[in-house]
Amino acid sequence: MSLRWRGLISGTAISLQHHFPNLPIWFSEPEYYDDTARSQLAGRRLRNSSCPASICNAIVTPIPGKITFPIQQQRLCGGKVVTDDQVVSAMTAALKYLKLVVEPGGCVGLAAIMAGLLPTQNKTTLVILSGGNIDLKRLQQMMATQTNLH
Repeated sequence: MSLRWRGLISGTAISLQHHFPNLPIWFSEPEYYDDTARSQLAGRRLRNSSCPASICNAIVTPIPGKITFPIQQQRLCGGKVVTDDQVVSAMTAALKYLKLVVEPGGCVGLAAIMAGLLPTQNKTTLVILSGGNIDLKRLQQMMATQTNLH
């Protein structure tokens, strides 16, 4: 489970909104690991139940953090859930067009944008791509299974 991701989105929100107070900030989570999105809606921290494995293993968590959740409640607009296939498509695009190797968990934001889940049309949009912790053979295998390469 990753405290890095929880701290990354919380710290990013604090920093950006210090300079741009009305800036809308969204987050993305892997399918079945949407504890933050569900918690935001409920107004309290909710756990994930037993879930299938995700390729985004670096950011799957059982429950939003005690310290970061209040920050997220105050500063984030909401969250979007992406599938493993959407993440692989985003990783493929990052490699093909940006020449970046991005690990699955670090590509969930780009996956949400590419899937049209976030309101980005005619807007300046910032997405964080983080981490390159993926075996290149595994990345090749994932990309080979994609039916709709970008």
